[in-house]
Amino acid sequence: MVNKLAEFTVKKAKIKSKAGIYEGIVSSIVNFLIFIVKLIIGYFIKSISLITDAFHSLSDVFSSLVIILGFWYSTKPPDEEHPFGHGRVEYITGLIVVVILFIIAFEFAKDSIIRIMHPEEIKFSIGCLIIVGLTGVIKEILSRYSLKIAELVNSSTIEVDAYHHKTDVYATLLVIFSIILSKFGLKRIDGVIGFIISIYIGFIAYKMAKETISPLIGEKPPKDMIEQIKKIALSKEKVQGIHDIIIHSYGDKFIISFHIEVPDYLKSTEIHDIADEIEKKIGAKFNATCIVHQDPINTDHPYFFKIKKFLDENLKNNYHDLKLIGSEEKFNVIFDISVRDYKLISEIKRKLKENFKEINDVIIKIEPEYSYQ
Repeated sequence: MVNKLAEFTVKKAKIKSKAGIYEGIVSSIVNFLIFIVKLIIGYFIKSISLITDAFHSLSDVFSSLVIILGFWYSTKPPDEEHPFGHGRVEYITGLIVVVILFIIAFEFAKDSIIRIMHPEEIKFSIGCLIIVGLTGVIKEILSRYSLKIAELVNSSTIEVDAYHHKTDVYATLLVIFSIILSKFGLKRIDGVIGFIISIYIGFIAYKMAKETISPLIGEKPPKDMIEQIKKIALSKEKVQGIHDIIIHSYGDKFIISFHIEVPDYLKSTEIHDIADEIEKKIGAKFNATCIVHQDPINTDHPYFFKIKKFLDENLKNNYHDLKLIGSEEKFNVIFDISVRDYKLISEIKRKLKENFKEINDVIIKIEPEYSYQ
């Protein structure tokens, strides 16, 4: 049921940013109602852990509002100062949510320590426990709803919000536990549970911070995305290889570039048409601007396939862009390598010259760490 509701939300939204806005609106309304309920009950039974949990729910409201604003701003079109658009604003909003969580964790850890030092008696009420328990069930449903949307639209910010909801579920369970124990005269347990909730909120904030900062700094693209790009490029009959794949992410938009290897006997117009078709397919698939560089490969050299067989045996798939320049009597071997093993590179050079006396020089270029093949 929850998954179907999330799928309906994404289907109605059509684009990632709108799905984020819808998720934020639902979360804001639900969390504000839960905040009111928990706050009233917390003051009624004099439970610092429940009041702490109530303000944790209120932080969910603020974080959801920040997410709504962030996704709304990320839909703004590119301008003169931001030619790649505003997609990365999504990650900044996630970071703001993290800061809110850290502040709440600190403030309520302080209040909980005071309650441990100066305990107060909690009024036990079965009715209140049932109501608080129901808020926990609602938050679990909301967490699963948000997590499914995050999965469907591939959003780390919505995922952060989903786990924020999940912390409320665990916090609610601890609050119920503390209220029950307080009935048996354990007055300080309320402050202890409040402190544990605060530490847990701080831990979740730390974990979320790492996940949110990573795409801002620049992280490795998903492996399945690289494989899909390779599959599309290699589906063209004349494309013999693909390498130097570089991907830049700007929220839900990508800048993708790579090299394709094609026979050098093809006409320049034919090579251009191949590259153009690949760019269009990948651009449509990933909502990306795609740039394809063409590397003409000469396979007519008498030693080409002999050298290729040697490299296949010694380097597997860790090389590309093989070129042989020169005559049959004297030639240079040039290729790129994707491993950063200098001992291996020296060994390959030595073995090539030992096995093929006609080689004049071996030139090996090491790929940068941010490109893939």
